[in-house]
Amino acid sequence: MISFLIACYEQDIRHLVRSLHAQGMQRPESFEIIAHDNGGDDSLQEMLRRDLQELKGVRFHSGESSPSRSASRNWLASQAQFPYLVFLDGDSATPDAHYVDRYFDLLPTDSVWVGGTAYRKDVPVKGRRLRWVYGKAREEQSAKSRSSATEYGFSSFNFMIPAQAFQSIRFRESIMRYGHEDTLFGVELSDRGIALAHCDNPLLHEGLDEDSVFMEKTRTGIQTLLQLTEEGTLKKGTRLYQQYKSLRKLGLVPLYRFLFGALRGGCERNLKSGAPSLVLFDLWRLGMLCELDKKKTP
Repeated sequence: MISFLIACYEQDIRHLVRSLHAQGMQRPESFEIIAHDNGGDDSLQEMLRRDLQELKGVRFHSGESSPSRSASRNWLASQAQFPYLVFLDGDSATPDAHYVDRYFDLLPTDSVWVGGTAYRKDVPVKGRRLRWVYGKAREEQSAKSRSSATEYGFSSFNFMIPAQAFQSIRFRESIMRYGHEDTLFGVELSDRGIALAHCDNPLLHEGLDEDSVFMEKTRTGIQTLLQLTEEGTLKKGTRLYQQYKSLRKLGLVPLYRFLFGALRGGCERNLKSGAPSLVLFDLWRLGMLCELDKKKTP
């Protein structure tokens, strides 16, 4: 009844797949696991293909190069045979032996269920702390907190959706750069009147980027946000964009950009330190948006 779909990029997903498979084999319902690696590491793909082919109901694919994360997820959905789809990212791990149970216990359903994200308690090494600090503070939330948060955005890291509902929306493949395909998918769910629900069934996020990599991904995501908002695809923008609009309305963008230019170096040193500040990270993101949108202000 459930197709578990794993989009990955040069990640060793054997532990994740085996955990899902072992849990699924304890259920009376039918299930399958389909993974797609969109990377170019042939040796890793061969190892995954060899080690996973022995598991009943597991299919691993590579080589069908998808130009974006959206396209990869859409392709996975096209291969699924069951009426419910669970999307997982390849840099995740199941937190216990009942992750699969908790999704099956929600069936049947017409809603889209977001399971949530969790992080390990151990503080990572210096150089990878910004992503962990951000995730612990902003992403690791209970279902109750996510349901009541007006600004909580949809996350494709770990969610279940009826296959029919997914095919009526799909991820926007025109988004080629990193970021905000999740935001747009959530908006389209709302526009179509498809209920979004939250449950306490988190996956552990294991793929902690180095600080500099996470900051560059954030910058790229801001570029995508700017593009989608200015072209009218995201009509309401996000909280970050609303903050920028307020600065622009007050004529303060040039001043903020000037101050950001003067303080940016110290800010980034903090973000790459052993004790990164989320307040400074928020100010840094707003500064990056002001810099990237110079054409809108004098």
